[in-house]
Amino acid sequence: MATQAWPAQGTTLSIDEANNNTFTLINEITSLTDIGGGTVTQAKTTSLANTVHTWRPTIPDNAEVVASMWFDPTDAVHKFLRNLKDTPLQVGNQFKAIFNTGNTVSNVVFVASVSSLSGMDAGDVEDNVTAEFSLKITGAPTWTAAS
Repeated sequence: MATQAWPAQGTTLSIDEANNNTFTLINEITSLTDIGGGTVTQAKTTSLANTVHTWRPTIPDNAEVVASMWFDPTDAVHKFLRNLKDTPLQVGNQFKAIFNTGNTVSNVVFVASVSSLSGMDAGDVEDNVTAEFSLKITGAPTWTAAS
């Protein structure tokens, strides 16, 4: 079966503000990185009898999702994200990334907390106000693959 390259355009990120499985779109996102990325720590299993190092996987450490956006100080969801930096929920919030895969569903839901917020940046007179936030994932993401 041939693979297909899907466009980034149309990829969205939503937040469940009340953690009740109701997701609200985070508007004006211009880029998302490390959705589903991460590392798996390796434990050394080499003994004195080995002639090369051996390793075994331990547990995953999910990456931080980083989002850049045009920041709107009047947008309720942007203000909610900004406030999570100062008053985080101890349990985090659910987030959902939906990929633009045509008529099929392909998304990932994860629990995360805002680990950093930079901006709000108003650079040049011709620039838009921007911000960037990072989400540290806790636990395992739940993937729904396109079929």
